[in-house]
Amino acid sequence: MSQYLLTCTCGRQHAVSPGQAGGEISCDCGQPLEIPSARRLAELPQAVVAAPVQRQWGARSRVMFIALYLLILCVAVAAVAHFFRERPMDLSHRTAWQNWQLWKNLTAGQLSPDATEVIKHDLAAQERNRQIDNVNLGVLAVAGVALLILIVGYFLPRKINVNSR
Repeated sequence: MSQYLLTCTCGRQHAVSPGQAGGEISCDCGQPLEIPSARRLAELPQAVVAAPVQRQWGARSRVMFIALYLLILCVAVAAVAHFFRERPMDLSHRTAWQNWQLWKNLTAGQLSPDATEVIKHDLAAQERNRQIDNVNLGVLAVAGVALLILIVGYFLPRKINVNSR
């Protein structure tokens, strides 16, 4: 859409569009400016409107985006893995007396069927948690690399001058 220059009495020029015809604007000096009709607006000099600059992603921006995406993905994987951790066996459904007997048998070295069940469950939970911790360690390593790439990419210049003579 073309724009036209409307000049104030103070000398400042304002770009106005045909859609504003018949309206009013205020100059920075405070003077109200009446915008002429569309027909009279066409008689004013046209404003030179620069085309908006479209920024393209360079290699630096792409690498930083991928590193940030990878970092967010690692945080999400670690958060989800946290919810898959096994808890020790829940003994709250048992009475205090049953838990006391279980503890007494375990400390005395006697393995009752209840104690064997608790021990098996807790050992399986420890093994599963160890596996999840290994996954989280790998995710942490990848997140560290992604963070390092982000930090290094931030301090790299936007354009690298290859014409060095």
